Amino acid sequence: MNAKDDSSLVPVPDLTQLKSDLQDANDIALMALRANGELGVVINFLEHSFSCADHVAVGQQVFKAMRAFGLSSSVQLRVESGAINICD
Repeated sequence: MNAKDDSSLVPVPDLTQLKSDLQDANDIALMALRANGELGVVINFLEHSFSCADHVAVGQQVFKAMRAFGLSSSVQLRVESGAINICD
């Protein structure tokens, strides 16, 4: 084989493109899970609860998830300053 003949070599994919494709695949998988009923409600709760600014916002995310299941709820959050009671 001639050392200068590169026609038999398989091209190496661009790493940036592979990372982009992986992110796209992850995004599509999460979108499918979110749309898949109960599991989607739980995934949305987890995603939104981690970005809450305070305890009351976490309680609101609980209510939103419970309403998606057709339930009403009340929440008690115990924090350093005491208990926070929230009713839907």
